[in-house]
Amino acid sequence: MIAEKIKLFDTYIHKIKFEDVTALTIEKINKREKVSIGYVNPHIVRLISSDRKLESALNKIDYLHADGFGMKVASKLLLKKDSIEPLNWTDHCIEYLRFCEKNNWRIFFLGSTDNILHKTIYRIKSLFPKLQISGHLNGFNQLNEESIDIINKSNANILWIGMGSPKQEIWLSENIDELNINVAQCVGDVFSFIAGERLRGPKFLRELGFEWIFRLIQHPIRYFNRYIIGIPYFLFLIIKFKLKLSSK
Repeated sequence: MIAEKIKLFDTYIHKIKFEDVTALTIEKINKREKVSIGYVNPHIVRLISSDRKLESALNKIDYLHADGFGMKVASKLLLKKDSIEPLNWTDHCIEYLRFCEKNNWRIFFLGSTDNILHKTIYRIKSLFPKLQISGHLNGFNQLNEESIDIINKSNANILWIGMGSPKQEIWLSENIDELNINVAQCVGDVFSFIAGERLRGPKFLRELGFEWIFRLIQHPIRYFNRYIIGIPYFLFLIIKFKLKLSSK
């Protein structure tokens, strides 16, 4: 699949929709090829500005999609006509799992904690009893030198990696060559959402780009740095890059 990509904050982001991800999955599984998928959101943009290892990891991932309303705003301010629509994987993860069940694809879950993974698998099995879950490992004490071998022996077609940034992107970039799967995808905190540990904000807040307020109210300590400090810094980065573009 060939997808248009744009350069935003010195990172190339692909213009892909959910339908493109499913088409890419079909293509790679049928051809027995491998692809890696990640995302870029305002939090990751902030991390990239001071973490070259993360920047290098993102450059090794085949497809990066925009995630979060802030990326849409940034693209409009910095690129004007070449703006990008974000793809929030949380909005589509259940539909994708239904798609996997229909096509008899095998999926492996890597990340989060044992407690959340067990809740995630319980809910998924109740929704999709025929879905083939090849296995799971948490992203903490079960992540070691044997992890790759465990994943490969599971014969999974798809690997979901949900360990948060920058850990998931760096792990994927360092291990993608050794993985015998077709689709390796960074999914952030999708496991927490499926498990019911993270609630979505009201639809009107999501459409306005203010779902972060709902998250902050739920977990003020956990998200203080990401939003109270992170959002102003993201705006600063937009201004910085705007000035950089204007000087060219």
